[in-house]
Amino acid sequence: MDLFLKILGIAMAVIGVAVVYGAKLILKKTDLASKQTIKMEGLETEKLKELQEYKAIAMIKIIGSLIFLPGMVLILIAFR
Repeated sequence: MDLFLKILGIAMAVIGVAVVYGAKLILKKTDLASKQTIKMEGLETEKLKELQEYKAIAMIKIIGSLIFLPGMVLILIAFR
């Protein structure tokens, strides 16, 4: 069981880091920027697209960190 927790923790940490560092690549592959909504009026289309990209990248990085953190907790528990 101890070996399983070590492997699972390391795998989750590596996957989380990969998601965070590959956020721009994931954004380009999935086209998430066009699905983001910005509730501001009077913005130029160029600025609107930039804000949508920033918002999508932030969401992807949050998801990556939510994958990474439980992996680190498992690593701390398993390697005790």
